[in-house]
Amino acid sequence: MDWRFDEALTAQIRRMDRAQRHKAAFLALRRLQRVAPCHR
Repeated sequence: MDWRFDEALTAQIRRMDRAQRHKAAFLALRRLQRVAPCHR
């Protein structure tokens, strides 16, 4: 899996306000925790 952010995603994150960024990070973390055991 490629963990580097592409420029479009980075720009999108910069456009977000703090609440949106926090929500996005929370959802990403939940998704990571759900799939992590399958990708050992």
